[in-house]
Amino acid sequence: MNRLSKEWGDLQEKLVQHRRTLDGKYLRLRNSGEAAHVAFIGNPKQRDQHWVNGRALTCPGKGCGFCEADEKLTVKVLLNTVDIDDGKLRIFEAPHNLFSDLFRLAQEHDLAEWSFSIRREGTGVINTRYILKPHRELTQAQKDKIAMADPYDLEMEVANGSSRMDPDDEALITEDPLD
Repeated sequence: MNRLSKEWGDLQEKLVQHRRTLDGKYLRLRNSGEAAHVAFIGNPKQRDQHWVNGRALTCPGKGCGFCEADEKLTVKVLLNTVDIDDGKLRIFEAPHNLFSDLFRLAQEHDLAEWSFSIRREGTGVINTRYILKPHRELTQAQKDKIAMADPYDLEMEVANGSSRMDPDDEALITEDPLD
């Protein structure tokens, strides 16, 4: 049997990570302390995932072999966001507790009127948490640009079964930031 050296696997992982940074379809906060200022648009969509060999795989639901093998199920929530700083439409794959924070904040701050700050704290899968806070009220110009957004089909994202992204599939609202 042909076994590839560790270097082959390491290089493949670097290429996957590089591709993810180039595509821009998903909002990624990679480092502890990194933050984004976003407006949320449209309705959320739940994605259930299993972590297998360090990789997230979407649970197909009924008849899932991972469920039958009692593999841990993780709930994520997909949200369409508009990055206030660069004007790009992106999907944020939020952990369930961040979605709960957003739900609570939405009781006090109209999502159509406010932008929010999402900040990553920690490293790794287990030691990372996201802090969500209201950022500021949106200006009328920002609201007008956001209203022109064509949100991603989150139902289709879940149906596609992973958070892999196509580098050519990036939606822009405007060339200018929303400031």
